[in-house]
Amino acid sequence: MVGGWFGKAAPIVLALAALLSYSQFYSIQYAEFDTIAKIVTFKGGLEELPRILTTPEQQYMLTTTNYRPVASLILWAMHLLFGLNLTPYHLLLYLLHAANTVLAYALAVKLIKDRRYAFLASLVYAVHPIHLQTVIFISRLPDMLVALSSLLTILSLMKYVKSSDERYYKLSILACGLGIFSKASGGLIVILAFLYLTLYDGGWRKALKKVIPHTALFMLYLPMMYLALGRMAGYYGLPDSEWHFGLLNYIFGLAYPTNFTDYSLFQIVYKAALPPAPNTILLLASAAALALSIKAALKDRTAAFALAWLLTFLAAFMSPYVIVSPWYLYTPAIPFTILTAYVLKRSLESKNHAKKLPAAFIAVICAGLIFYSPLLSDYPEPRQMSQLIESLNDHTLEAAVNMPVQSSLYLFNYPDYMVYTGKGYPYSLFIVSEASLQALLDYHMPEKDHRVHSVTAVRMRSQMGQPAFTLKSEQNCYFLATNQNRRAAELRISERWNLNRQGMERISVKQQKTPESEHVMVTFPEKTYKNTYLLVYTGDNIEIADLSIYCTV
Repeated sequence: MVGGWFGKAAPIVLALAALLSYSQFYSIQYAEFDTIAKIVTFKGGLEELPRILTTPEQQYMLTTTNYRPVASLILWAMHLLFGLNLTPYHLLLYLLHAANTVLAYALAVKLIKDRRYAFLASLVYAVHPIHLQTVIFISRLPDMLVALSSLLTILSLMKYVKSSDERYYKLSILACGLGIFSKASGGLIVILAFLYLTLYDGGWRKALKKVIPHTALFMLYLPMMYLALGRMAGYYGLPDSEWHFGLLNYIFGLAYPTNFTDYSLFQIVYKAALPPAPNTILLLASAAALALSIKAALKDRTAAFALAWLLTFLAAFMSPYVIVSPWYLYTPAIPFTILTAYVLKRSLESKNHAKKLPAAFIAVICAGLIFYSPLLSDYPEPRQMSQLIESLNDHTLEAAVNMPVQSSLYLFNYPDYMVYTGKGYPYSLFIVSEASLQALLDYHMPEKDHRVHSVTAVRMRSQMGQPAFTLKSEQNCYFLATNQNRRAAELRISERWNLNRQGMERISVKQQKTPESEHVMVTFPEKTYKNTYLLVYTGDNIEIADLSIYCTV
């Protein structure tokens, strides 16, 4: 085991690597589609504390309803100190990522028992490209808190098992509670605690007794969540993903979120697995690989614990078929990188030349992840989208401030997210939603009582030229939205994150696509309109139209 100066310098170097990885984003104030909604939901003083414990984390996006009081408490405190200046919020996430990296190193040292390989595991975790959205999205604070809590819980239990000091056992309970009340997936920390104690502290019966307090916290969280939400947390009104899409997301997101060649391997494998026969083969191959991995891991506690941790999160996210977002992989990346470094160590130490072959494969994966990390590669898209969000928000506020009280604002062609696949894995950057703009208007001009409704939306594509959209009045109350550069963006009917239709006209929206053109046809009811405006994003700016001029009885 390497010690001395290396052991002292490693945590500092890793923390710096984690922080420097995001230095290209230090100047941005990225307000993705739900950040403002989450911050302004609790914008008052101490009177907000009971509401934080008894209500959802935000009140604007009805497709996603969650109870995350710890994260809400932090955002409330940040708002008290900094308002909507998002720079300190981003700084908090950068520091959390650095802290998680250092804790991951401490855990890897204890599991791998070699500081060199522990350093490699933690370095890959610190700079992993899949963390890009997690670390720069303020709304992903709960995911970073779950990772922090997972690490603190396991490290505390390690200290407890080694020293029998009850203080570390109590600390593990506290850390577990922090994760549970940060996000529902924090409940998986209870399983991690049970798995660790089973493997390292006398078997499952003893472990079962030891995790009773941890389990009790989760059982307390569930009724509190139900009382706050009126139902269980989750996403509503959104389509499920196929099981193999979730599985491939998990594998590619952790091991191959980059493009070593000129095409996206993820898309090729995903499309190839769609037919029934390849789908069945993929399922059988996955089951066989899982069985072989479990068989090999059973002979080694370190491999068994890391693999069990990895599979626990995979099973949890695969069960509802929702693992489509990179931030779900922020915590599983910890056991993935530890297991990868550990297998590399065992492979290189083996005297059997055939068993050294995995080392080359692992070295290529690690090198690719580091090379395509934000530490060494430029990622201009978040900076571009940050500027676009700021521009859209500013223009919308400028338009709304001059409108009469209780105006209705219909959004046309507003970008809701951007997809960029140039580095292989299909990353998405969320931009704006009607919910985020509604929250922004309520925050800055509550006396106006405006209502925002999204009609058509745009999915941006990176590095495909300047997007260009038009909205023309074809006849009375009838409008045609047209996308003039399909390579740069996709025009479509809005997904409507906010399912609340209150105050919205019963408009008819139909989409038409041909190889040459892309249109959305919108028909408003023929009536006299008052204080109703169309806000149209053209690709350059926002144009405003008074509906009463284009729609008359």
